[in-house]
Amino acid sequence: MLIGPFKWRVVGVFLSIFFHLCNKLIFNIGIFPWMCLIATTLFFDPDWPRMRWLRFGRRARENPVPLRGDDIEQDGAGKQDALTREEEPTIDSHVQRQSGWEPRGCLPSLTLKQKAILLCLGIYLGCQIYLPVRYLWYPGDVAWTEYGHKFAWRMKLREKLCSPEIWLSGGDSSRHGSDIGIIREDREGRRMVEIAHYLRTRSQQVTVSVRPELLHQFAHWLADQEMQAVHEDHTKNGTAAISRPRVHADVWCNINFRRDGEHPFIDPDVDLAAEKLWEWPYKAVLESPTLSREDELDLPWNWDWYDLLWGEQKILKHLASFQR
Repeated sequence: MLIGPFKWRVVGVFLSIFFHLCNKLIFNIGIFPWMCLIATTLFFDPDWPRMRWLRFGRRARENPVPLRGDDIEQDGAGKQDALTREEEPTIDSHVQRQSGWEPRGCLPSLTLKQKAILLCLGIYLGCQIYLPVRYLWYPGDVAWTEYGHKFAWRMKLREKLCSPEIWLSGGDSSRHGSDIGIIREDREGRRMVEIAHYLRTRSQQVTVSVRPELLHQFAHWLADQEMQAVHEDHTKNGTAAISRPRVHADVWCNINFRRDGEHPFIDPDVDLAAEKLWEWPYKAVLESPTLSREDELDLPWNWDWYDLLWGEQKILKHLASFQR
C-alpha cells in the first residue's frame, strides 16, 4: 500500500476493511479494529481531505476547481495537445491561492489562532503519550491491580479469572429474603449477597469482580440500596434508623492461567463501602502473587528457542535415519 500505485491502494484498503471487520466479529478486542480502520487513511496522499473538500464541499461549489489532469486532453498517440501539467491549475495551487501562502525560504510567522491550535494539539499528543505509560507510576503489577490499565493499550497481555463473594453486615439483619438477593448467613451475622441478583449479565459480573474500582462502586451502591430500603421500613414502622451497612468482598483470582491456582485479590476484612472511591491505591487490594518456578519457565525470554525452532526437525531427521 505504501509503494504501489493508487489503484492498488484502493484494493488494499478494501482488504484491510474486510480484515478488521472480521477481527471485530470474531475476537473481542475493543476499539482496536475501528482505530485501525481510521488509520488506514494514512496510506493515501496527505492532501486527500482538502481535495475531497474542494471537490464536494461548499467551496468547490462556489469556486469549482478541476482535479489534476481533468483539463488535459490526449490524442490517439497519448500526447498532450492542450495544457501541460506545469501549466494546468491543480488543487495544491488553488489551496495556496486561497490561503495566501507562497513558498519562501523560511516558514511564515504563526498567527494567534494557529498558535492556539498547535497548543491544543500539543496537549492532546502529550495526553496520548502519558496515558499509556501512566501505570509505571502506580504501585504493584498493573495486570493484577488494574491501576492504569485503561487507555494503556495492554490488550491480550493478561487474562484474569476471579471468584467473588460479597458479604453484607450491619443494617437490618432481618431482611435476608430473596428480594434482596441474600444466599446465606454465617455465624457472625454476615449475609452473603448473590451478585447475579443485581448484575444480570455474565459480562457485568466478570468485569466487576476483576476491576477494583468497579467493585468499590458496587459496594457503595449496595450499601446505599440497603440503607434506603431499611430507612423506608423503619419509617413505616416508626422505629429508629440504623447505621450504614458494611460491605466486604472475598475475591480470589487467577492471572494468566498460572499453575499455582487462585490467590486472594481483595482483603475480606476491609469495608469497601467505607473507603473513598478514587483514592488509589486501595487498601483492600492485596499485593500481586509471585511467580512460581514453573510459571517463570513459561515466560518467552526463558524459552529454549533453539529446541522450539529446530527440535522438531531434528526428531524428524532422526526418525528418517532410523527407518533407513
